[in-house]
Amino acid sequence: MSRVEFNELVHALSRKMYGIAFRILGNQEEAEDAVQEVLIKLWNMGERLNEYSSKEALVSTMIKNHSIDQIRKRRNKMQTDVEKAELKINTGFTPLEELENRESGDIIRNIIETLPEALMNIVIYRDIDDLS
Repeated sequence: MSRVEFNELVHALSRKMYGIAFRILGNQEEAEDAVQEVLIKLWNMGERLNEYSSKEALVSTMIKNHSIDQIRKRRNKMQTDVEKAELKINTGFTPLEELENRESGDIIRNIIETLPEALMNIVIYRDIDDLS
């Protein structure tokens, strides 16, 4: 497909693409981004675009699928953010902080276990058990 043919296709279908994307996404900027992404995919198809008898049906399907994918990504991101927030509320630490605390604790335990028994008991009583 030549550049001129592609430009004609864009001018003929871009309003319809935007309308579909906006109805699905409900946001002007996201709809504009979706149209732009699909147009890039169409351009990259090159000559394979000529194999389709109804370019309008192809474009409609592509913009619909892309918009639905964007909603799924948004939903998955929100779920992940909520899960992280819930974990932080429940434990007071993020997953990374929990991992760091666990690893630090393992390292400190290994060091304490290498001390002579008398010194090890002193460290455990004083620093771990909070005894004088």
